[in-house]
Amino acid sequence: MNQFRHQTLRIAYLRDQRRWSFARIAKAMDMQIYAVRSRYHRHKIQEEKAEAAVLVGQDARRMCLMCRKDFDSQWPGERICKSCKMKPAYRSGSDFDTPAVWGR
Repeated sequence: MNQFRHQTLRIAYLRDQRRWSFARIAKAMDMQIYAVRSRYHRHKIQEEKAEAAVLVGQDARRMCLMCRKDFDSQWPGERICKSCKMKPAYRSGSDFDTPAVWGR
């Protein structure tokens, strides 16, 4: 592991696990406070992107936009359950037959 990555992980550990302030970390590691802060936030953004990439492939429980019942969505954009997709109202493309529009 290169020195830059090692320092970044140490900053994240001290901030998250030990609850040190950025000023305390900067002093302990002989760095500028802005460098510590930017490296920490850059590390957190990379962690969030990695977690989001893992979650994209997972199924999720969603509410159907037509019948309002919960169903297991197979991908992030799936918002209509399989039983509603088989109904004539969905297949016709008319959005005025759906309960989601009735309340307007």
